[in-house]
Formats: sequence, structure tokens, C-alpha cells
Amino acid sequence: MAKSHGGEEMTVNMEQNSFGVIVLAAGRGTRMNSNMPKVLHRLNGKTMLSRVLSRAVKVAGKNVVVVVGHQADAVKDVASREFDVHFEEQKKLLGTGDAVKIGMSGLPDSVRDVLIICGDVPLIRAETLQKFFSFHKAAENDITVLSVVLDNPAGYGRLLVDQNGFLVGIREEVDATAEEKKNQLVNSGVYCVKKAFLDSAIEMLVPDNAQNEYYLTDLVAVANKTGNRAGCSPVADPREVFGVNTIDELKKAEKIMHDMELI
Repeated sequence: MAKSHGGEEMTVNMEQNSFGVIVLAAGRGTRMNSNMPKVLHRLNGKTMLSRVLSRAVKVAGKNVVVVVGHQADAVKDVASREFDVHFEEQKKLLGTGDAVKIGMSGLPDSVRDVLIICGDVPLIRAETLQKFFSFHKAAENDITVLSVVLDNPAGYGRLLVDQNGFLVGIREEVDATAEEKKNQLVNSGVYCVKKAFLDSAIEMLVPDNAQNEYYLTDLVAVANKTGNRAGCSPVADPREVFGVNTIDELKKAEKIMHDMELI
């Protein structure tokens, strides 16, 4: 057993040869009001990206790909000092779906399932990722979304499930009906996807939105359209998937980190 952050005990062998992680770290992070790439901002002395990568390599070994874009060289330089990971560059920032498509080219052929996580979620525990992967495999899903139940879900994409518990859609708040807005089950932005499904589904994404970007969330709609299985699994502690987009949120994350006794 290996000791992980926050006093967790976990088994490192997570079918590492067949499991890969794509970390999305290409964005500009304009809301940080800083010239520094968002993922290089520090919490308690360590960059957000470093904290995410430390979890990723624990659960996937060397099968970790970091998708860089904005100030790519700076991000690669910082990450490669600590971790033996692969890098792929998103030269045009065309959305999360496009970033994952680029990242897939860095995964070895042995990978059968891919966990996708953003580099600005620094409080996630390795144990949580391991449990999420185990659920995904046991459920035999083609795509699984790590879900969160929030008392106040305003602003988040709602997860729509049917009577059998299968995920049938992700509804962004701007598109949600009044009834759907009452739904407290929301998308964390962390996914586990069978690579065979991802290979084909990623090609079916289309940028038919105001931003003209390829959205990763559309994979759920693709799964339902093609008869593949989509599901979701709740994270036990919603604080783990707290995403940082502003300096104020960075300060809040530091407080949460202290409360969670993470190092």
C-alpha cells in the first residue's frame, strides 16, 4: 500500500497498463487576471498542475498525457521537472473536445480506458480517482461522469438520468427548464471513457455553439445516440472537485485544502 496525500491509503496498481489519464492544461485562464498560465498558480507552495499530476501518476503510472496550449513551453518546463509524463500541444484553443482528441495521440496502444480531468482541480484525491475508475469498469459504462450533489447548483451543468440510473444528457443551465434547474446533480468535469468509444465518438463532435468549440460534454449525447452506455458516479466530498478560475477561488481552495488536511 502506498501513502497518498491527506493520509489516504491506496493501492497504486490500478490496471496501469490499460488505464490512461489526459490532463487538460491548455487554457488561458483569463479570469485569473494574470500573465501566468492558470494551472501554474500555486496553492500552499505547489502549482495546481503539480497537485493534479501527482494524483494522475499514482493511478496511471507513465500513461499520463498533459495537453498544453497557452504558454505551452512554460507549462511543459514546470511539469517535466517533477513528472515523467507526455505532452501534446493544442495550437488552436478549440474547446475541451478538441483538446482530448489531441491528447489521445499521446496515449500508448495498451490503454483501454481514459480518465479526463482538468488541471485546475487541485483538491482531488488519488483514492477518489481510483474508486471512480473501479465504478466505471464494474458498471461496464462506455462513458462515466463524476457527479456532484450541490445544495445550490446554480451555474452548473445538470446531469439528467433516467429511471434506471443511466445518464441521458448534460443540460447547461442556460438551456435548462425551470424543473431541470431544481436538479442538484451536476457535472464535475471529470470523465472516464472507454477508449474504443472515445476513438469514434470524438470524431462525431461538432462545434455548433456560440463559442464555435468542440465540447466534451457532448460525448454523453453521442453515447445515447449510438446506443452506448453512459452513467455517473457521485464524489463523496464535493470539495474535491472545486475548480479554480479566479484569484478569489484560489484563496478559497487554499482554505479548503487546509480544512481537508491535504498537503
